[in-house]
Amino acid sequence: MRDVHSGLLNTSAHVVLAQMLLFTSLFAQPGVLQAAEVSSDQGRRSYEKGVALFREGDADGAIEALKKSLQQNPSQPEAYHLLGLVYFNGKRNPDEAVQAFNQSLKLNPRSAEVLNHLADVYLAQGKSSEAEGV
Repeated sequence: MRDVHSGLLNTSAHVVLAQMLLFTSLFAQPGVLQAAEVSSDQGRRSYEKGVALFREGDADGAIEALKKSLQQNPSQPEAYHLLGLVYFNGKRNPDEAVQAFNQSLKLNPRSAEVLNHLADVYLAQGKSSEAEGV
């Protein structure tokens, strides 16, 4: 019985740690927060607004701004990446986060950062085999 409880505690601690790492990496990695690859000015402004809103803790506003940015310029892997972070950290919606991360990877399949975030979401969901496959 003790092993079961300590296993649950370790799993819960891992989920919290994964979420903290995802959130802090948003602010530690300038590539996520810069709109260098955004081609349209409107798309870039909407992306930057999404970044600012997420930093302020407004996940719903960030999602709206990022979706607007992607409508204006759908080939922004960084916008999908940030959208995945907002869904996972701000909204606690791992399924939407996985979709956004996968969309980012379609546009930039070699992004180690997005791959790591996707694996972290799978681990937080208890899907270790999917995480290993990333």
